[in-house]
Amino acid sequence: MLRTEAVARLRTHQAMLYAMEIEHVSLFGCTARDEAHEDSDLDLARIEVPLARAAAELALED
Repeated sequence: MLRTEAVARLRTHQAMLYAMEIEHVSLFGCTARDEAHEDSDLDLARIEVPLARAAAELALED
């Protein structure tokens, strides 16, 4: 699966993700690099909102 396809699929499920209180998802690994093969998995990281806010605040301090 290409990165663009993975992102498009995630966006189609955006309402469901929000309902599960998932606001930030990061795609990483071979799919994010457009190096995925037919048998590759999809690597996602759920970013907790408080953590995302803290990271943003730290970035602003630099």
